[in-house]
Amino acid sequence: LPEVTFIFAGKAAAGYKTAKSIIKYIINVADVINNDEETAGKIKFTAIVNNSNLGVLTTKEDILASKESAEELSRLSGLPIKMTTVSCDLVNSFNGEIDNIFPLKLQKKIV
Repeated sequence: LPEVTFIFAGKAAAGYKTAKSIIKYIINVADVINNDEETAGKIKFTAIVNNSNLGVLTTKEDILASKESAEELSRLSGLPIKMTTVSCDLVNSFNGEIDNIFPLKLQKKIV
């Protein structure tokens, strides 16, 4: 079978109680999947994507604030942060403050 990558992504403010519960749930699901004999060779949680890019209103400060939550999730799950999504317009403003930036070209909805 060919190797397939699944990306599970979500975003929420660090203070949201529900978001923290969902993070714990995802960590538990990852643990079950990674340690189950039937699924271990078929799907595996290997990394975290910090997908805090909310669109055209997202600022550098928003993305830097999300870094703490992503690092907490990484620490709790034992999974590395693979990348942080950032609008192409903001990429050059980070000057090494975030590793592994993945630039996104935001699409605008035409109404």
